[in-house]
Amino acid sequence: MVHLRSLFGASIAPLRDTDWDRMSDYAQAFARAGLKIDPAQQYAALTRVGRMGKEFGAIMRDFDILVCPTTAIPAIEATFNHETDNLRINGCDVHPLLGWVLTVPFNMLSSAPVLSVSMVRAANSVPFGLQFVERPFDVDSVFRAALAFEDARGLWFQTPDDKPHT
Repeated sequence: MVHLRSLFGASIAPLRDTDWDRMSDYAQAFARAGLKIDPAQQYAALTRVGRMGKEFGAIMRDFDILVCPTTAIPAIEATFNHETDNLRINGCDVHPLLGWVLTVPFNMLSSAPVLSVSMVRAANSVPFGLQFVERPFDVDSVFRAALAFEDARGLWFQTPDDKPHT
């Protein structure tokens, strides 16, 4: 969380104090937490991310592509507050921000190219994603794999009724 808050939380903090009220409660909390990160904490987090990258690189030496879902559940409500609300998956409590999002390790490993495509629609009609993760610093195969998947899956919007409605 230190890594995510220091990078993403601090980056969404408004430049003007008058703009804080334009953000949701949970976005404000995330941004404020990011602005409070101590440099020693940030250094420790960056060091851990470096170790993660080295470990992931070693794992991927024997594989071209890692394919996995982008989330553990199709969607959460837009009003869900990651700072105060609880989240359960299959009867188990999970971290409300990290417990359902399966992109987090790859967001932290910026050296690993990732491409996400819609896989299927969930029961609530929300597209459910599939992510293709490639070896660090190698970008070609991830595009080829995702394109091959899309070709095999077929067109996403085959009729006007398939398109999202506002």
